[in-house]
Amino acid sequence: MNTVLFIFSLVVAALALVFMFIVLDISNQNFLTRELNGKKRKSSGVKYIRLPQKRQAELQADLKEVNQEISPEEFVYKKVLKSLIVFIIMAVVTVVFVKDPLMWVLVLVVTAYTYIQPNRSLKRVKRLKAAQKKLEFPRYIKSLTTLMRSQTAFEALKKSVEYAPANIRPLVVMLINEMTLYPKNIEPFMNFSDRLGIVESKQYMLLLYQAMELSEENSREYIEKLSRMNEQMEAEAVNLLVDSEPSSMSKYVFAMLTAMILLPMSIALLTMFNMFSDM
Repeated sequence: MNTVLFIFSLVVAALALVFMFIVLDISNQNFLTRELNGKKRKSSGVKYIRLPQKRQAELQADLKEVNQEISPEEFVYKKVLKSLIVFIIMAVVTVVFVKDPLMWVLVLVVTAYTYIQPNRSLKRVKRLKAAQKKLEFPRYIKSLTTLMRSQTAFEALKKSVEYAPANIRPLVVMLINEMTLYPKNIEPFMNFSDRLGIVESKQYMLLLYQAMELSEENSREYIEKLSRMNEQMEAEAVNLLVDSEPSSMSKYVFAMLTAMILLPMSIALLTMFNMFSDM
């Protein structure tokens, strides 16, 4: 009877594990991708979080890259709070229902997973944002080259601000401002490429600089080169975007497989433990 009750409790715990994986993944995804409107209320426990200066700077840079207006301390505080809640819930299940020492291994594994999951979500959002930017850049260049066929390169660049995607528009404005301050200088173009963070963009910006330094007739060759490069880069960016975001069900399948593996392993270990105890 005790063995049946234990197996039933372990099945319930495994189902709870799957449910928590799904809830945690959804909550972390919403936490990292939602739009923040107005002033955000800080949690009172944030003041107790202290991070090394280097780690704080790295985390701040990552959060800024994905447009999150929260402090590194608040990010860590939420991780700790979720981990504590999961630990308490599973500890209660272990003490009240399962009543077996082996269950504490599962408790520790799930608690550790809960703590590191926000970091994994943050990295996934960063990869998606980088892939999205790499897709938007050649599309912006396509609009720019279309404008350059009917007007001067600099006028086309100023007009292209209207067609630039949200992630690229501020960089285009900065490029125009720097070109106004430093005319006939390649430095603004290289600065744009550095801020964009796409390696291939340096070649684009070099061609754009050369096209702007030539007459309208002579710049057509460079415009055509930009157009040909666009087609290849856009195709690569689409593939990268698809690879960066796996199927939405894959993470839930992983959670179910984890539970399916841990369940028979726990039963097998318990059976072996009981066999050795009876010898």
